[in-house]
Amino acid sequence: MWAARGELFVAAEIHRRGGTAVTFAGNMQGIDMLASDRDNTQRVSIQVKTKGCNSAGWQTSIRHGLSSESADSAVFAGRFWVLVDLRPTSPGFYVMPELWIRNDIYQGHQEYLARHGGRQPGNPASEHCRILPDRVAEWQDAWDVLGIFTDGFAPESLMSAK
Repeated sequence: MWAARGELFVAAEIHRRGGTAVTFAGNMQGIDMLASDRDNTQRVSIQVKTKGCNSAGWQTSIRHGLSSESADSAVFAGRFWVLVDLRPTSPGFYVMPELWIRNDIYQGHQEYLARHGGRQPGNPASEHCRILPDRVAEWQDAWDVLGIFTDGFAPESLMSAK
């Protein structure tokens, strides 16, 4: 339920900013939507994670963690994550490169293990990972990182063009 809402909010925001987006409703592994500029010359893939207004953070898995030193950055070009916070008044968005968030998940898990003697306390088989808003605060409303919007974006100019 939350996931679909988040994806629709992201697609709407991309359209509002002058891009285009299409969602896949879970049919693509690791990709929730494709987005492009209005002319369809710049394309990106987006993974969306959504948290409800009563949740402390976004839920994911340590399997998504990846050290940026061991990753081929070319593989991650044009791939992004958008974390959606379904706050009571209006959604909040955190837009970041996929390699950045995967490295953050990896580093966060390594720090967690270090605090607990090198092993996962409780259920050692658990792969759960929670991303808290303070870990991604620098990416709040960082839509320009997608590289698909024209310079000088002004939502009010889109409204007056009708």
